[in-house]
Amino acid sequence: DISADDEERIAQTAAFARRLVAAGAACVTLHMRRPDEREQDPAHWPSLRAVVEACAPTPVMGNGDLYRSEDIAALLESSGASGVMLARPALLNASVFLAARDALPGPAVGAGG
Repeated sequence: DISADDEERIAQTAAFARRLVAAGAACVTLHMRRPDEREQDPAHWPSLRAVVEACAPTPVMGNGDLYRSEDIAALLESSGASGVMLARPALLNASVFLAARDALPGPAVGAGG
């Protein structure tokens, strides 16, 4: 469940992202934790959909708790995000990108056609 405080934060984040796009941002990446949260706190995936919708058609990337290809697929499906950004998970398991590529529908970016 999303609390009223979380709903307000999501609305503020979506509004800020819209301002970035209005200022000329070609892409927005959202790390789905608050500044006071750390790795052990779960990422707030539900907040990403609001930012994706606010920024359309500008691409939005999601980040946070994407350790497995299934995590990547679930985030993309639930949010409508254009892609993902990984840091720590990629350092722990660089093959997560290969597994995600194989698990997701459609051609890989840069694939010939």
